[in-house]
Amino acid sequence: MGVIFTERLPPTRYVRALIGIGFLGAHTTFSAMALEGVRLITAGRVRMGPTYGILTLIVGQMASVYGMWLGRLEFVRAKGKT
Repeated sequence: MGVIFTERLPPTRYVRALIGIGFLGAHTTFSAMALEGVRLITAGRVRMGPTYGILTLIVGQMASVYGMWLGRLEFVRAKGKT
């Protein structure tokens, strides 16, 4: 699928990053998270499986927002130094 996008769209570094890092990275992360949830459930920890999935999503979103906040803070600091 990555070849289709990179061959048909104009060659930019953003398209390659979107496909290579964004889409494929999200796919493998989601697959690992789903597998761990299923493993917990099949091991008899029925409540822990969904709890793991929900907490992973919440903590991941919080980390993402915090990272964007830190990035903006650093951008403002760097902009003020020039």
